[in-house]
Amino acid sequence: MQKELIGENELKALKKKNTGLIVFFIAWTLLIAGWITIVFLFQNRSTEYLWLYLGAAVLTILLTILLYVFTKMARPLWAYMTFMSKCEHKDHQRNDVILLEEQKDTITYQGILTKQLNVKEIDEGNTWTISYQADEKLDLKVGQAYQIETYDDLLVAIKEEQR
Repeated sequence: MQKELIGENELKALKKKNTGLIVFFIAWTLLIAGWITIVFLFQNRSTEYLWLYLGAAVLTILLTILLYVFTKMARPLWAYMTFMSKCEHKDHQRNDVILLEEQKDTITYQGILTKQLNVKEIDEGNTWTISYQADEKLDLKVGQAYQIETYDDLLVAIKEEQR
């Protein structure tokens, strides 16, 4: 078993999602501008207050949706892209380790939801904890030897050692 958790394909997929979000933001902004233009074009003296109230209500809904998308999708995506590009271009640490425990709880690490592994280095005998993205499906066995590649204690790649 060999799995690369952070690589070129993941970065390309994230850039594609990022492009889609930017297109969404531009289209949504144009929709808001179009709505404001329609409200001002169709209002007259007799329906002025109706259009003002309707315009304010619809504009509030449109802005709320835009802010929701930004806070729930865009900010985490951009933070994750930044972190992944840093991981991709920094020196990685490679170690041969034995898996001691795979923790079931998830924690947040630099804005990324992660799970943790307790491992022991084969060469030096040090025990340490590394994190990996929580939605990754890893088929790991306790006591098995693995060659891992980490950056800042975040698992970047893992390969099962044949002994």
